[in-house]
Amino acid sequence: MLSIDVLSNIFPFLKKLRLDGTNLTIIPKSIEECRSLKVLSVKDCKPLNEIRGLPQNITSMNTINCPSLNIHAAPTNMVLKQIFQNGSTIKRSFRLTGEKLPEWFDLCNRGNFVSFWFRNGIPDITMGVVTRGGNREYNCYFKINNDFKINFSNFFSYSCLGQGEIFIFNDLRGLVSSCPTLAFLDKWNYAEISFEQSSTSYHLGKEPVRWSGVYVNRESMEDIQFTNPYPAVCDHQEMAPGESSQAQGQADVEMEASYAYPDGGARVPSHSHDKSATTSLSEDAREALKIVQDFIDYDASILFHPEQCTVMKTNLDYLSTLSEDDGISEEMMTLISEASREFTHWCMDYTEATEKIESTASDLSRADKLEADLEDNKKRFRQIVALESDLLKKLAEMEERKKKLKEQIIAIIADIPSNQLEKKNELEEQIKDIIADISSYQLEKKMVHRRKRGTFEEGKMLKTQRDELRKKKPDLQHEHGLAKETHTKITDEWSKLGEKFKKIFAMAQGESSQAHGFAVVQNFQAQSPALSSGEVNGESSLNQVESDEEMEAFYASLEVEKTREALKIVQDFMSNDSSILLHPEQCTVLKTNLDFLSNNLTEDDVISREVITLISEASREFSHWSKDYTEASIKVASISCELLRAEELEAALKDNMKQYKDAVAKENVHQRKRDIFEKGKMLKTRRDDLREKIPHLQHEHCLAKETQTRIEDEWSKLRENLKKIFID
Repeated sequence: MLSIDVLSNIFPFLKKLRLDGTNLTIIPKSIEECRSLKVLSVKDCKPLNEIRGLPQNITSMNTINCPSLNIHAAPTNMVLKQIFQNGSTIKRSFRLTGEKLPEWFDLCNRGNFVSFWFRNGIPDITMGVVTRGGNREYNCYFKINNDFKINFSNFFSYSCLGQGEIFIFNDLRGLVSSCPTLAFLDKWNYAEISFEQSSTSYHLGKEPVRWSGVYVNRESMEDIQFTNPYPAVCDHQEMAPGESSQAQGQADVEMEASYAYPDGGARVPSHSHDKSATTSLSEDAREALKIVQDFIDYDASILFHPEQCTVMKTNLDYLSTLSEDDGISEEMMTLISEASREFTHWCMDYTEATEKIESTASDLSRADKLEADLEDNKKRFRQIVALESDLLKKLAEMEERKKKLKEQIIAIIADIPSNQLEKKNELEEQIKDIIADISSYQLEKKMVHRRKRGTFEEGKMLKTQRDELRKKKPDLQHEHGLAKETHTKITDEWSKLGEKFKKIFAMAQGESSQAHGFAVVQNFQAQSPALSSGEVNGESSLNQVESDEEMEAFYASLEVEKTREALKIVQDFMSNDSSILLHPEQCTVLKTNLDFLSNNLTEDDVISREVITLISEASREFSHWSKDYTEASIKVASISCELLRAEELEAALKDNMKQYKDAVAKENVHQRKRDIFEKGKMLKTRRDDLREKIPHLQHEHCLAKETQTRIEDEWSKLRENLKKIFID
C-alpha cells in the first residue's frame, strides 16, 4: 500500500482520503503536508492506535470501529485539541470511537443537555456528544431564553449497538445565516443545546445519549458563562389591596406588643404558627421525602441510572429550599444540604468509575486474548512451515525420479534394440505422471506459501496490537484499581448517608406523635408529686450496678467465644499430618491463634496448667518447625532432582556411545559421527561433574530426610498430646 508519507508529493491537491478497513496503525505527522485534504476516513481500521498529525484545513474525519485508538492518550488528544482551537473559522465534524469526551472540554454533563449564558451574539464554541451507537438519527436543538427552539443540525449513528460514538462539531454559528430573525437580549442570554433521538431511528431505546459537552474558543471566554451571571433575588408576590392592609395592621399590632412587654412575658398571637405547630410537613414535602427515602433504600448501583438520579436530585434541591418553618428539623436540613451538594459528584464519579471498570476490564481481557491469539498464530505458522518443508522434500524427490527416468530412456535409445521400445514408452508414461505430480505439488506449494504469508501478516498485526496493549497494561490495571477504589469509596459514603437518613426518617415519623403527646406529658408531670431524691438515687445506683455487670458479662462472653474459636482452629490444624507445615498461609493462621492462646490463657479460664504449658511450647517451637520442615522438604526435592539428573546423564552417555558405534559402522556419515562425538564429550563432562558431587548430595539428602523424620515425630507426639487433652 502507498505510504502516507509520500502522499503530499504524489497528490498535492488530494481532497478526500479513505483508508477504511486497512491495517493502518499510525496516522503520521507528515499528513499535515496534505494541505488540501478535507475528508479523512479510517473507519474499521482495527490496528489504528495513534494520530500524530492532521491537516489544518480538514473538515471531516471518521474513526468509527477503531478499537485500538484512544483519543484521550497523547499525542492523539493534543492533535484533536489543536484542530478545534482554531474556532469556527472552518466548519468541522469529527466522528470518533470512545466512551467519554476529551478532558479539554470546558463543560461536560451526563445526558443529552447542556446550558450556558452568553452575550454579544452566538458564541464561538465546539460541541461534543457521546452516544451508545446503533442505527440512530439525532437532531440538535438550540433554545434561547426559554422561548425560541430551532433544529440547527443532525447526525447519524451507525456503529455496533453498545459501542460508544463521539461526535465533535462546531457549526453553531451557522444559526446566524440560517435564522437571521434570532433576537438576543442586550446583556446575558440563556441558551440550551439538546441532542434528541429522531423518531425515525431504528433503535428507540432509552438513554441513547451518554454525555454532552461544550468547548469554548479562548477568544470568546469573556462572553460565555456556565453559571447564572445575575445575582439571586427574592421573588416577591404581589398582594391584593385587602391583604396588604391586613398584613400592615398585623405588623403594627406585633410592634406595639413588642414594646408593651419588653420582658417577653406576653406575645400577640399571629397568623403564622409557632414552632410546635410547624412540625407538620406540607404534602409536597412529605412526597419529596418519601421519594428520597425510597431512593436511599437502594444500594449505590442506583447512581448508574440517570433518570432516577435526576428525580432524586430534583427532590433534594426542592427539600434544600425548605426551612424549620416548613417543619424540617435543623439536622435534616443539614443532611439534605450535604446530600444535595454531593449527589451530582457521586453520580458522575460512580458512573465514570463503572464505565472505567468495564472498559479497562475489556481492554485487559483483550490483552489476554491477543496473547492467546498470538500463541495460536505462532503454532499455525510452525505447522505451515513444516508442511512447506515436506512439500519441498517431495518435489525434490520427484525431480530426482524424473531425472533418473530420463537417463534410463536415453540409455534405452542408445544401447537397447528396437524390441525394447515398449520399455521406453512405459518410462515416458511414468515421466508424464511424475510431471503431473510435480505440477500438483507446485500448485499446493504456492497455496501453502500464500497461507504462510497471510499467517505471518496476521501475526505481525497481532504482535503490534499485543505490544501496544502490553505498554498500556500497567496503566489499565492502575486505572482499574483506582476505579474500584472510587466504587468502594462512593458505596461506603452512600451507605453512611443511608444510615443517617434512616435515623432521621425514624425520628421524623415519631415527631408528630411526640408533639401530640407533649402537652399531656407536661400536664401529667405538673399534677404528679415529685419523687423523693432518695428513691431516685437508689434506683439510679441499682441500675448502674446492673448495667456494669451486664457489660462485663457481655465482654467476658466475647473473650470466651474468641478463646473457643482459637482452640477449635488449633484442634483442626493438628488433625492434619506434618505436610501442612509447607503451607505458609495456614501456618500464619495457626501461629496467630497459638500466640493469642499463650498470651491470654490462665488457669482462671478453667484451662489446666498442662494445656497452657503445651500451647506455650507449641507457640514457641512452631515457627522453627515450619521453617526447618520447609527447608528440608525443598532440599530433599532439589537433591532428588540432581540425583535423578545424574542417572539420566549416565543413560544418555551410554546411548551416545551406542550411536557413535553405529555411526562408525556406516559410510558417508562423518559429520553425524562428529556431532555425536561432540555431544558425547559434553555429556561426559557433565557426568563427571555430577559424579564428584554425588557423595556430598547423598549426605545432604540423608540429613534433610533425618530433619523431616525428626519434625514428623515431634509433630505426631504433639498431635497425640493435644488429642488426649481435647478429649478430656
